[in-house]
Amino acid sequence: MPSPEKAQFIADSLEFWNPGKTQAWQNMGVDLVIDRRDGYFLYDMDGRRLIDVHLNGGTYNIGHRHPELIEVLQRGMQRFDMGNHHFPSLGRTALAKELARVCGGDMHYTIYGSGGGEAIDIAIKTARHAKQKRKIVSILNAYHGHTGLAVCAGADRFSKLFLSDRPDEFVERLRPRLTPTPGG
Repeated sequence: MPSPEKAQFIADSLEFWNPGKTQAWQNMGVDLVIDRRDGYFLYDMDGRRLIDVHLNGGTYNIGHRHPELIEVLQRGMQRFDMGNHHFPSLGRTALAKELARVCGGDMHYTIYGSGGGEAIDIAIKTARHAKQKRKIVSILNAYHGHTGLAVCAGADRFSKLFLSDRPDEFVERLRPRLTPTPGG
């Protein structure tokens, strides 16, 4: 039986986050609500320590609170600009230069994205622009993310769910009014 705090959190998740996914876990008897992660372990809100064999999402990139990574991030946050992507930045430029060096070949530029789906969108847009062709070949029934173009390139179960299976239905928007309306 979950603690009252955990039960309330699950109820809030059902109401405000993802009712289908939350309910599916409940139906399977999995009442896990991750409280914290450390090393190869995760801890639920009731204090149970579990070995994390799932390892998805951000775990691939940063793991579970590795002390060296925490120290580097804390040091970086004291100095580097993390919020303005319109101007050159010491950190972003240094990383782009190092990526160009280690990747070799003709790679000259780095485009940063907020996640994998956005990276797929950027790759599709870049390929379309570079080749001046629209058709994209993707792996059958794959998952490429939930952003606009990425979901179109994935399995029907995702693209149809988000009504993104017919990109031909996008139409040009009306132009915004450039002159103020009377009294506005």
